[in-house]
Amino acid sequence: MRSRSKYLLSIAALIVVLVFAIFAHGNRLATADAVSLKLVGFTNAPNDPSGTVFAMFCVSNCAGYSVRWWGAWSEIEGQPQQLARIGNPGLPQFDGPNHNHTPVLGPGQSFEFAVGSPILAPENGRWRFNLEFSRYALRQRWFDLSFRHRVPVKLGPIVLVDSQRVLSSTNHVIARSEWLTSQ
Repeated sequence: MRSRSKYLLSIAALIVVLVFAIFAHGNRLATADAVSLKLVGFTNAPNDPSGTVFAMFCVSNCAGYSVRWWGAWSEIEGQPQQLARIGNPGLPQFDGPNHNHTPVLGPGQSFEFAVGSPILAPENGRWRFNLEFSRYALRQRWFDLSFRHRVPVKLGPIVLVDSQRVLSSTNHVIARSEWLTSQ
């Protein structure tokens, strides 16, 4: 009986070591060229009396690993604040009620979406769109799983996923569009 308990204890210790090794290894950062953010063209929403012009962008994962986007914003040249995206439900968007994908892009995947010119941009001002992302490694996958399904983020004193570390902007990379002029 004593040898069986030693065997089970050894197996449990091995599992803990493997889990720790897997989560410790999945900490590599995404590279700046992992995501491509390209301007496709300009459009307007159907049946929109305001005539607002939207920039159509294509986001592509150029890396050999999955990436997850964490945030997006517009900025006006020379102004330090981040501005919310301007969207329209009649145009492709990557969040909101009409989204058709997850925040994760696998290797080689892409999607298109529309962003309106920031309202505060002067008529001849320039603006660009920014997309923040990170490598979608095991640690980030576990974080998403724990958020949606209440799985543990730590086992006793062993922290599997440190949410502050996952969400830290120092672990994220920003893809930026080219500077655009207000339409």
